[in-house]
Amino acid sequence: HSAITVVSDDEPSPSSEGNPVANAVANAYCDSVEKLPQVIEVSGRSRDGGPGSVMLGGKVWFVKDGCGVTCAVFTYLLVLYAEFVVMGVILFPSNSLVYSIINAVIFNFFAFLAVASHVKAMLTDPGAVPKGNATQEYIEGLGLKPGEVVYKCSKCSSIKPERAHHCSVCRRCIRKMDHHCPWVNNCVGEGN
Repeated sequence: HSAITVVSDDEPSPSSEGNPVANAVANAYCDSVEKLPQVIEVSGRSRDGGPGSVMLGGKVWFVKDGCGVTCAVFTYLLVLYAEFVVMGVILFPSNSLVYSIINAVIFNFFAFLAVASHVKAMLTDPGAVPKGNATQEYIEGLGLKPGEVVYKCSKCSSIKPERAHHCSVCRRCIRKMDHHCPWVNNCVGEGN
């Protein structure tokens, strides 16, 4: 057995900037391993029974958060209200039919792009680190050299690459996480 240091989040840890080998190993691992869903949608209930992220059919990322879903619904209601105001109040009461049609097409094109961008940001995996992969057997199977440091998240038991942070809403570590945005009901990270 080789000496591998596993550092947990709640323990004091050496600076990750000074250990490029450990960062390269963790990043290569996260890039090469298939992303595992945190929970699986089965008959409308998640496997762990709690809130968090869901991979629906392994393809769509969705965060089950009341605040985020409320903000997303509010965003779509604002877009519908803008549609009503522009189409029903400004354009079609106008005397010029050609002017109304041209501007309606332009407005609806941009409204569609806005909604499509929002949906894509909301349903895209933000760069989640596979959950629960920091088992001793797996770490030994990585083939690390003696003395190399692997960072482990104490909340989701994941091998944690450089610049990854744990999101308490998604219940996952997210690579290059900036923040969890309730308006898009998702984390802003490497993947989106």
